[in-house]
Amino acid sequence: SKALSTHEKALAVRRQSLPSNHPNVATSYSNIGNVYYRRGDHSKALSYHEKALAIRQQLIPSNHPNLGGSYNNIDLVHHNIGDYSKALSYYEKALSTEQ
Repeated sequence: SKALSTHEKALAVRRQSLPSNHPNVATSYSNIGNVYYRRGDHSKALSYHEKALAIRQQLIPSNHPNLGGSYNNIDLVHHNIGDYSKALSYYEKALSTEQ
C-alpha cells in the first residue's frame, strides 16, 4: 500500500540520519505497526510496535503519553489474536501512564 511504502521510506531516511534510538525512529516503527495492524498482519504489527516501545522505554519517563500509546498498540494486537492475558497486561500498563 502507499501508506506502508511512505512510512517505510520515512523509516529508512530516519535510520540513516538519526541515532537508532531517536524518538522519530520509534514513531516510524509505530506508524508501520499501525499499517500492518489495519491489514490484519498481527505478527508484523507486534514486531514493529515492540521496536517502538523498546526505544521509547529508553528515552522517556514511564508516565509519558507516547509510552502509553505503545502499550495500547501492543494491547490491541494481543486482543485481536486472542491473547487476552497479555492484552490485559499491556492495557494496564497503558492506563498507568495516564495517572
